[in-house]
Amino acid sequence: MKTRDLWFRSIAGFVFATLLLLLSPTALFATDGHFLHGDGPVNEAMGGADTGLCLDATGSIAWNPACAVKFSGRRFEFHGTIFMPWRSLGSTVDANAFGPSTPAVTLSGTTISHRDTSLMPGFSFIYHRLGSANAYHAAMLAVSGFGVDYDQNTNFSNPILTAQAPNGFGFGRIRSNYMLVTVPVGISRDLTERLSAGFSFVPALSMLQVIPAPFAPPVTAGSTMPYYLSAGNNAPATGMGASAGVHYAMGPVSIGVSWRSPVWFQKFSWDRKDLTGASHAMNFHMDLPQVVFRGNRNRRPQGHPDRCRSPLV
Repeated sequence: MKTRDLWFRSIAGFVFATLLLLLSPTALFATDGHFLHGDGPVNEAMGGADTGLCLDATGSIAWNPACAVKFSGRRFEFHGTIFMPWRSLGSTVDANAFGPSTPAVTLSGTTISHRDTSLMPGFSFIYHRLGSANAYHAAMLAVSGFGVDYDQNTNFSNPILTAQAPNGFGFGRIRSNYMLVTVPVGISRDLTERLSAGFSFVPALSMLQVIPAPFAPPVTAGSTMPYYLSAGNNAPATGMGASAGVHYAMGPVSIGVSWRSPVWFQKFSWDRKDLTGASHAMNFHMDLPQVVFRGNRNRRPQGHPDRCRSPLV
């Protein structure tokens, strides 16, 4: 009974933490870069080389679910990645580029993006009962995220950030915010003493904000020139994918191969108004591509460093 209570408390804590983090994804995951090169501090330090190593629960679930069975008992890991992004945007418009005296002189400049330091937390859980060939795992992983915020330029020193036509040559203020988290849940099994296999369902959630939205056709209502509307609110999109992997270990050598399917997402959708108040439906679709991982380790004699490889295809 005591073991059952501990198991239920572990699952309840995991579910509560998942809901808590997903309720505030924008503040937690908006950062720079599209894909992280690893999951958790161990994998990030090694550039995501856990496919054949099985070093920790987080990297194992993210890179090769067959590794989850290598851990015994209950294993819970919580981690966070802090990003302090620095981005700049520069542009140049030559004199007379749009006609005589438009502009009268060459305009050129650079603007620094305003972005706060961002925390990307995640956690993982593995349950492998002693003596069982099966292990069960679940995690919440921050896969990617980026964001920029460039002020509108009012003195024409950086033309791409000047107001949209006819009052300028650019887009005005440029702001973007994107995040993507996955929640892999699955099972792994020891097929033999040396060979294991694993599988995960991978539900996912992403959010996107783009100001202005160049993926949608410009409109002309209320203006003498075409202009872009803004996808100003953080639009959510849910998705689903899967991952599978195998791991083989023999003496000092271990090899892992895994495949992550595309994560197929719904469309991001916005309903925005133009200068006349008319509504426009805007949509944008972006899936997470499939990836194949391969990793191997050759443990060398004492005094020589191990060789670890994990190329991506």
